[in-house]
Amino acid sequence: MDRVRVVRQVVLPLIVLLSAALAQPSCGGADDAGRQTPAAATVDRDREGDAGASPRATAAGDTEPPPEPVRLVFIHHSVGEQWLADDGGQLGLTLMDNNYFVSDTNYGWCPDGCEEAIGDTTDIGHWYDWFVGPGSGAYLAGLYGEDGQNSEYSRLDQAPEGENEIIMFKSCYPNSGLGRQRR
Repeated sequence: MDRVRVVRQVVLPLIVLLSAALAQPSCGGADDAGRQTPAAATVDRDREGDAGASPRATAAGDTEPPPEPVRLVFIHHSVGEQWLADDGGQLGLTLMDNNYFVSDTNYGWCPDGCEEAIGDTTDIGHWYDWFVGPGSGAYLAGLYGEDGQNSEYSRLDQAPEGENEIIMFKSCYPNSGLGRQRR
């Protein structure tokens, strides 16, 4: 897996999703015309350049869902599971309503060819292992192909053809306390 693909298909969409989540109220909001907007960021397929599916961020403030369903895989533990849950954060419902087919990984997840359950490791320091470390080829191949539902949430009935275009990563909750190291 080359690093350009990792940056274009993993890191950039993740930044877009995180930026949109920080910029909008957690349950959506309203645009200047008073229309409801989703809390999740949107992506659009790059119609120029590579023939493969490489998402790109839509223009700032554009909250229109993609015209065709987009595959997304969400790496998470228990907090992410609550975000997805219909009776919790309703992220699964929001993504489904905005034309995203969501799959997820959780504790114990291990794609074919891996020796240890990489799904158990979601701390920020583990991102290297997932995306560029020695086992990352197997992990990324598994993530791009993942279509399983490892938590309970609503999603589109049918997966679109092709790979997951977005990999969304939620580190384990203790990683939320980021701050400056005091000396």
